[in-house]
Amino acid sequence: MFLPFFLGRCILCFLALASIPIGFINRKNKFKKIENYKYIIISSVVVNSFLIYYNKYLGLFAIFNFFLGNYLCLIGITGGIAVGKSTFCNFLKKKNVVVINADEITSQIYKKGSTCYKKIVKHFGEEILNNDKSINRILLRKIVFNNEENVKYINKITHTYIIIQIIKECLKYKFLYLKYNVAIEAPLLIETKLYLLTSPIILLKSSIKNQIKRILSRDKNCTYDTAMGIIKNQLPTDEKIKFSDIIINNDDDLIDLEMKCDVVYNKYLKSFFF
Repeated sequence: MFLPFFLGRCILCFLALASIPIGFINRKNKFKKIENYKYIIISSVVVNSFLIYYNKYLGLFAIFNFFLGNYLCLIGITGGIAVGKSTFCNFLKKKNVVVINADEITSQIYKKGSTCYKKIVKHFGEEILNNDKSINRILLRKIVFNNEENVKYINKITHTYIIIQIIKECLKYKFLYLKYNVAIEAPLLIETKLYLLTSPIILLKSSIKNQIKRILSRDKNCTYDTAMGIIKNQLPTDEKIKFSDIIINNDDDLIDLEMKCDVVYNKYLKSFFF
């Protein structure tokens, strides 16, 4: 008698916990229609009604999990190099949106003595090091982005670490600081599959001419060929558009970008329930 009773309770608890991914799906559906979404929601309502009838506390637990799934969803901000992602995120920060910057986390993995540091030096040789044995990021970038195999190697050894650190940071702000609007700013949001954790996915784009102009103006050591190499080794904008919910063209001035940020925030991010 005990085993069937125990299994029955386990199944009911599993059904209650299943409301978490359903809540997550509910938020994603607000921006990109999901096939058979209505059947998922109808099934959820039926199951939750049964749980409430069977045990009101279990039913309330299921409803709580639905909102938890919505709460756990992150905001994704992506785009190629020099399209204005950081500037856009700075505008969002003024509106109390927490932004986890993937590039800042990436810089930590190049620190002297880290596992990734050792692998990079072993692969590319000590000629990429400065006098203090730190990695010369400018020189490494020139070597990497002119060779597709080098790009794949760097991505392979860094992506796992970056993803783990980003998830840790997001959970910290969600559960320790109870921040609802937590965004991931990542140029490789789609390539690393982090987009699966986000909704909406905001894509910033710009003309290649403006991208190169911005790259060269902020990095005097970068050449035109290196800038083009970086752009060509990133996922094309047309491919990123397929995954994105909100697309922002940033070929004008900062005032225009800030106005677009205000529109996105007020329309999509301001309300708890979107």
